[in-house]
Amino acid sequence: MKTNSEIIKLDKISKDYKLGKTVVTALKNISVTVRKGEFLAIVGPSGSGKSTTLNIIGCLEEPSSGTVTFDGKNLTGLSSNELADIRASKMGFIFQTFNLLPVLNIFENVEYPLHLRGMGKAERFERVTKVIKEVGLERFTKHKPAELSGGQRQRVAIARALVGSPDVILADEPTANLDMQTGEEILAQMKELNKTLGVTFIFSTHDQSIMDKAQRIIELRDGELRDGGLIK
Repeated sequence: MKTNSEIIKLDKISKDYKLGKTVVTALKNISVTVRKGEFLAIVGPSGSGKSTTLNIIGCLEEPSSGTVTFDGKNLTGLSSNELADIRASKMGFIFQTFNLLPVLNIFENVEYPLHLRGMGKAERFERVTKVIKEVGLERFTKHKPAELSGGQRQRVAIARALVGSPDVILADEPTANLDMQTGEEILAQMKELNKTLGVTFIFSTHDQSIMDKAQRIIELRDGELRDGGLIK
C-alpha cells in the first residue's frame, strides 16, 4: 500500500546519553518523514543509532532536541501518561526476543494489551480470535510460549502487535532469532498484513531480506543520515 499521507515526522532530532561525566551522542540532527502504509527499514551497523531512532518514534525515549510529530500531533512536552496512551492506541511493537509472558497461553498473551486498555471481554475475545486466525495460530490458543517454535512465537508477537488495530508497527530485528526459511515466512506474512490492512511497518534491522522487501531504506552511520537516506 502506498500513500503520500504523512504519519510520522522527525525534525532535526538529536539524542545524547550521559555516562558519568561523558556524553555519548547517539543521533545527530536527523530528519525523517514516514508515510502511511509504508514498509520501511532503518539500517546501519551496530551503534549507528537505528534502535534509538525506533525508540524515539515509539515514544519509548525522548529526543534531546528536535520535534516528533505523529499523525499531525506534536509529541514534544507530552507527559509520560499521554505518551503511554499513544503507544497503547496507535502503535504495536515486535521484538527479536518475542517478549511473551511464559505463564500465559497464546490467547492470553495476545489479549494482554487489551486488558491494559480496559476493553470489555466480548470485544477482547472477538479481536483476539480474529488476529490469531490472521497469523495462522488458531490451533495453538491454549499452548504456552515454551511449547511453540521460534517462528510460531514470533507470529504470536505479531498478533499481539496487531490486536489493538495500530496505525504503526515498530519491529526491532524481528527475524534475528529465526532460521532463514522461518524468517522469510514471517517477513512474507508481515508484508501481506501491510498490504491488506494498510498498517505502517518500520523495521530496525541488519537482515538483507527485510531490506530487499522494504519500500524505502533509511541508512544511519554514526548517528547521522547517510546521504539523507536511500529511497528504492
